[in-house]
Amino acid sequence: MLAFTAPNFVLLQGVIIGLGYGLLAVGLVLIYRTNRVLNFAQGQVGVIAAVFLVKLTADFKFEYWFALVLSISLAAAVGGLSEIVLRRLFSRPRVLVMVATIGLSQVLFVFTALPFIRPKNLFKPFPVPFNFSFSIGTYLFTPGQVLTLVAAPLVAAGRPVEVLGGLWPGAADAVRRSRLWRMVASAPGATALFALFLWFWHSPA
Repeated sequence: MLAFTAPNFVLLQGVIIGLGYGLLAVGLVLIYRTNRVLNFAQGQVGVIAAVFLVKLTADFKFEYWFALVLSISLAAAVGGLSEIVLRRLFSRPRVLVMVATIGLSQVLFVFTALPFIRPKNLFKPFPVPFNFSFSIGTYLFTPGQVLTLVAAPLVAAGRPVEVLGGLWPGAADAVRRSRLWRMVASAPGATALFALFLWFWHSPA
């Protein structure tokens, strides 16, 4: 049997990268189980929000949490418009709808290059609500990586709904009554299994 070893920081870096892929997998599975469509544009909706967040904090100097709310609102609006566009094709074969989501992802990619979305400095670090970092050996884990390590498992486990309930109980109740939430509650194993598969696939062995 061939033995393989890797430094601890490489393993943890693989976990962080795998968590990102796992969240994409969770989104893909949830959308598919909701409307039976493989939506390849769902990740690009998040990219628009992320780029816009950098724009607001770096160029307009908005406070982080206010900029975060605006960015999430933009993602919700883009997602809603995308749903309206794709819903016209729902009576067509599902393969056609899937191909349409690929084209939609390219349109959304171009959307991120527009001046009112794209930040002036393309190499600006992604904003996070804290400035905590740590090192393992010679490798420095940035605040963004720390945020992924903490937030991604909470998001995948559905904990933000409990947080939302503490801030706005009516919104949390609406989420729990939604078709998407009922689907997650009825079959959480399938979602978690697919996310775990991608986590192992993209993490160092």
